[in-house]
Amino acid sequence: MMKTQQSLQDFDQSRYRVVTIADLMEFKTELFREIKLLQKEVSGYPAKQWINSKELVKWLGLSKGTLQHLRNTGVLPFTRIGSIIYYNTIEITKMMEKHTANKL
Repeated sequence: MMKTQQSLQDFDQSRYRVVTIADLMEFKTELFREIKLLQKEVSGYPAKQWINSKELVKWLGLSKGTLQHLRNTGVLPFTRIGSIIYYNTIEITKMMEKHTANKL
């Protein structure tokens, strides 16, 4: 019995944690969310639904002037919050498909 009590005293509780089923389910949800984001990035699409002008310029390979022109002419849908302009990647994708020159 003495040895068992010593073992319990030596047990460092700060190094161990009980993992519940709820913990595992939360981890699974977070892991799937991250995997989906990575899949979108690898496929060439931004991982986020809303991106700013800098991200859109990089994604589409546009100049800032071309981006401004597309906004001004109404070709490019956008949302302005304060001084920051955001673009919905789903809407941008639809716009790109609509303006594709050689549709199959």
